Amino acid sequence: MTSVLTRRIVVGSVVVAAAAVLLAPLAGYAFAATTYAEQEEHHGANTFTNYHNASGMGPRVNPAEWVQVSCKVYDPFIASINPDGYWYRLSSSPWNGQYYAAANTFMNGDPWNGPYTHNTDFNVPDCGAATPQPPPPPSLTVSLAQGPAAPVGYRYAITLSNFAANATVSVSCRDSVNPGGFYSFTLIANSSGYAFTHSYCYSNDGPDHWVVVNGVESNHVSWNARSSRGGGASITSPISSGSRGGSTGSPASEVCEAVSGVETPASNVSSWLFGHFEAGYSSPVVIPWPYFSSNPQFVQEAKSISVGSNVVWRPVFPSDMYFALGHFTIEHTSTNCYSIYDVYDFSKVELPFWLQLKLKSALPFKVRSSGKL
Repeated sequence: MTSVLTRRIVVGSVVVAAAAVLLAPLAGYAFAATTYAEQEEHHGANTFTNYHNASGMGPRVNPAEWVQVSCKVYDPFIASINPDGYWYRLSSSPWNGQYYAAANTFMNGDPWNGPYTHNTDFNVPDCGAATPQPPPPPSLTVSLAQGPAAPVGYRYAITLSNFAANATVSVSCRDSVNPGGFYSFTLIANSSGYAFTHSYCYSNDGPDHWVVVNGVESNHVSWNARSSRGGGASITSPISSGSRGGSTGSPASEVCEAVSGVETPASNVSSWLFGHFEAGYSSPVVIPWPYFSSNPQFVQEAKSISVGSNVVWRPVFPSDMYFALGHFTIEHTSTNCYSIYDVYDFSKVELPFWLQLKLKSALPFKVRSSGKL
């Protein structure tokens, strides 16, 4: 953002200077009683849909360009907007009232070659209650896939996205035989509103299988029966009687969940993850299991979780695991197997404004791992 202290630079253009002399009297003049003509200064200016944090960048205003503005809004949050702290809402095409530019980047009636005394044209009225609206929150997503083989049928592999941070949600497992639900449980989302499990319910009935989470229905999935009897009604019994199944074999024979993605190094994971994030790679990553199994605090926490349950855990500070993941979800998927999942991202309150601008191309991504203890 160009500040008023640096924007006044004389250029040796007779044409531009002459145009400025001819058109300067138009500054602040109302067109059709609703817009005001303002001339951009020597450097041009960026435009934004959200002036408060300079996000949602739009078409740039070119140097010396005349535009129509409808009103001004006061928001001095960004230092270079001061001392006045105003933004103009641009009515001209291609901005069409959807973008804002800093008022102190315009001539505001001053001569092209100075002197420069106006950071804002106060003939432009205030926008009043009209403020840029934040984008709507992403819709809640509930996805179902066919999971691992179960004692009868297959397990429900359930993925949740865009729920409230650390929210506890109610999940109802359903199929064609039991459309009202045959098994319910609660699941805790992580700090990014993401959760995954395939440990709670399974069914051999069909043809359709789906879940409903806090009133949001998932996609329907069909799979072939694995035995002569249905499994939907059979898993309505309590967990302690084997309603969720799970391996009871030795660690050597037990097969844990397979996870896929770009594999990180086994050490200095925090630096690698941040680089992946900053570069804008959205592909999921997999952290080698020894990174977790060699951590005594992690092992102690994981082994305290009952089979089929999950917890959100934060590593000891300071440690590479703490800086890599913050807090993440550990799920005890079967007797000796455990699963890790997280979404790597930062909330705006966690980052200074200059770093938010630097990371405009950054994209969140899923982090997974799985193994035995």
